[in-house]
Amino acid sequence: MSSQRSFARVSTLINGRLRRLVPGRDRALFHDSSPTLSFSPQKLAEARLPEPLLEFLLSLDTKLDTLLSLASRQTMEQDFPTDIQVVEISAAGLSFMSLEQFSPGQRVEVVLTLSQAPLRMASALGEVVRVKVEGGERRQVLEFTSVRDRDRESIVQFVFQEERSQIRQAKWS
Repeated sequence: MSSQRSFARVSTLINGRLRRLVPGRDRALFHDSSPTLSFSPQKLAEARLPEPLLEFLLSLDTKLDTLLSLASRQTMEQDFPTDIQVVEISAAGLSFMSLEQFSPGQRVEVVLTLSQAPLRMASALGEVVRVKVEGGERRQVLEFTSVRDRDRESIVQFVFQEERSQIRQAKWS
């Protein structure tokens, strides 16, 4: 019986940041500081607030997310200097493109921007396992070696949302 898990993989185009890990120092630098309580417009609607107040609170939440993301951008760019574009993702790893080249065996920490508004990010430690050239594009394949449960759940939810979106789009095209 195999202990390997299989995860759904989906094509996508999301941005991320990456940093090389120093051998022997495989500690995550990124820590998501968002609260563990999940906010949803449905919960607000169930509170039976007056409609203008509900709209105001939802607008305020969106604006705060935007301001917090702008405030943290500079620190993120310093800590994670490499820009990447993720072209395929699963809960086990991802495939990305970058101007910077990585060799198989290179250990890295990656931070993914799964959603801009509300801001949803996830991070993982991983290892570049191979580099492949497809259609003149250099894709680097990263296998996750350590992912917090909360981040893995966010990635899994993102993959399912992308799959549903792509199925709907194919159905109506």
